[in-house]
Amino acid sequence: MAVGDKCAIGVRPEDLTISTGAGSGVGDEDVYTGRLQNSQFVGEAYVHDIVVGTEVLRVKMHHREGFNVGENVNISIPLACTIAVNPDASSEIADTGEDLISNAGATDKQEHGAYAR
Repeated sequence: MAVGDKCAIGVRPEDLTISTGAGSGVGDEDVYTGRLQNSQFVGEAYVHDIVVGTEVLRVKMHHREGFNVGENVNISIPLACTIAVNPDASSEIADTGEDLISNAGATDKQEHGAYAR
């Protein structure tokens, strides 16, 4: 891929962070505002689904960090934790059933979080 090419971005849900304070988005992370749609306790953590525009991002955070469903939150995405892939290749792979994630060295699609196109 070259600079300026269209891409899809992936990030693991535990690499994202949520806050209710103002996010600056300066430096090495992007910050987006969304609405907490769903929150589920999974033992050691909460898994939050957050609507940002037309996408739903999944965030996994420590169980001590609680938020309220319907609350507006900021999601911070550290750029160093993202992976860019060719969106055409990912849709072709989805159509054939091939596992793009395992080809990138990962083992479980569910562990790898939000993918936006």
